[in-house]
Amino acid sequence: MKNLNFLKDQMTYLGFGDKTITDALEKAINQGHERFSLTVKPQSESLLGNKSKFELNFNKSEKSGLYFFNNFKTTLVDKTENPIRSQLFHNNGTKGVTAKESINLLEGRSVKTVLQYNDKESKVFTKLDFNETNKNGNFKYRSFSENYGVDTKDILSNSGLKVDEKNIDNLVKSLEKGNLVKSDFLVKGKEVSGYVALNPEFKNLDHFDEDLKKVYSKNLGEGQKISEKESHAVSVSVDIEETPSVKYAPVVVARLSEKQTDKVYQALGNTENKFPSVTPKQLATVPIKVDGIDLTVDQRRTLLYGLSVEINKEKMLFVNNDTKELNLTSLGKDGEDDTRLISKTDVVYNNQQQALKPFESTEDIPERSNSISR
Repeated sequence: MKNLNFLKDQMTYLGFGDKTITDALEKAINQGHERFSLTVKPQSESLLGNKSKFELNFNKSEKSGLYFFNNFKTTLVDKTENPIRSQLFHNNGTKGVTAKESINLLEGRSVKTVLQYNDKESKVFTKLDFNETNKNGNFKYRSFSENYGVDTKDILSNSGLKVDEKNIDNLVKSLEKGNLVKSDFLVKGKEVSGYVALNPEFKNLDHFDEDLKKVYSKNLGEGQKISEKESHAVSVSVDIEETPSVKYAPVVVARLSEKQTDKVYQALGNTENKFPSVTPKQLATVPIKVDGIDLTVDQRRTLLYGLSVEINKEKMLFVNNDTKELNLTSLGKDGEDDTRLISKTDVVYNNQQQALKPFESTEDIPERSNSISR
């Protein structure tokens, strides 16, 4: 129940707290699904007339038996249900991009969120670069850190908008979530109704008319009014889907026996670094090539020990201690890291040992008395 309640709290923060969704989650867990997805289809449209579909991905840890909400994929579709674009968003507990913010990002606006880099959290304004994708098909981010000097309150005070001081904090939060905020402003001396959105890159507001067409700044005048009129109500339908295809089947490496694990801890705690030997069957569960890059035997063995391996200057492999799934971290040109699960379509195994399977229990692992150096 603690696990379920934590997941519900996490989903509520991210914007998936509707009872229809949490009931579907509880049902999937009670049915014992090891890995499953909830497909959420909100019925309401965004201001631009777009709809969205969310795929919430969950998996059960083999070691702890706990369920984890790993990530969600947002797909933006137009009025005729044709997909416009999509993006996979990784969860960071109760931080990171929410459902509403993911729609705003896919519609081209910026949001303020928390990114994690080198084990440090940093608040940034970020937007998606629709001209560039990574190997996983996700759009790359363009981010502006706190040092870039974006002050939303200062932008509002210099915008010429008449802002009620009582509502300014709510307006700041709404703009920083990437929302379009209802506003009245002068265009060529005539008062019109429209919307404004925050543009952190240029430290100003973008203006749009009622048809969401951009209004150029040279046509704007003084005496503008702004008010927050944002509806957050949404009705949803939910489907439960098993994660089906081999395309997304993760690479799972073998677990060490208790004795091997103890020897790893001992090796890490002394200067000799004498790590335990591993069996051929254990080693066979680690690919010989990942993302087109060959791995040495030492690197494959190191991954079994639960240690990370640098395969080039920009890429590092590591194994999730709970799920034993193989992950790849890539460092982008802008210093932002992109971590993704490695699927079986991304790797090559040793052909001579490809038929060997990971051990189902430590009882299958023969004990070895000898040890080898790392």
